[in-house]
Amino acid sequence: MAGDAFKQYSLLVKDTARISDRRQTVNTLYLSANSILLGGAALLIQQSGLKSALLVFPVLIVAVAGTIFCLDWRRLILNYRELLKLRFKMLSLLEDDPGFTAPLKLYQAEGQELYNHQRHHRRILPFGFSRTELNIPIVFVGVYLVVGIGAILLHLGDIGTQLRAWGIPLG
Repeated sequence: MAGDAFKQYSLLVKDTARISDRRQTVNTLYLSANSILLGGAALLIQQSGLKSALLVFPVLIVAVAGTIFCLDWRRLILNYRELLKLRFKMLSLLEDDPGFTAPLKLYQAEGQELYNHQRHHRRILPFGFSRTELNIPIVFVGVYLVVGIGAILLHLGDIGTQLRAWGIPLG
């Protein structure tokens, strides 16, 4: 029985590491995809000058698609955070098991030292990557909003010039 708790613990540690690796792979995939989308939008803007509504439309599609993509990315980060939180809780519980044979309770020590909010000074945030990870998709959403609104305003500037040339007053 004593070996069973440690065997379960070892399997859970390996599985938790795989989940953390998968989380990093997902972040890399989303970061790369967003970079490609923004690069494509920039190329469209640069090459077209947004002189036609037909050229503004693809930029807006990229901005909307990128925003949706980022919201999905943020949801996945939250899901991975909750899954890993559960895994760490399970590892801590196994360390409390009387049949646990390892002399060190690493996950309990880590939880107490790095994640205990009451131990940290107000200016020092508790250790964790999720907060930073959650901000990255929001930054991309902001960039997509700027790109989309900027494309519309640049195009409207050309429309305004054209309407004035036709003698139509614009307020």
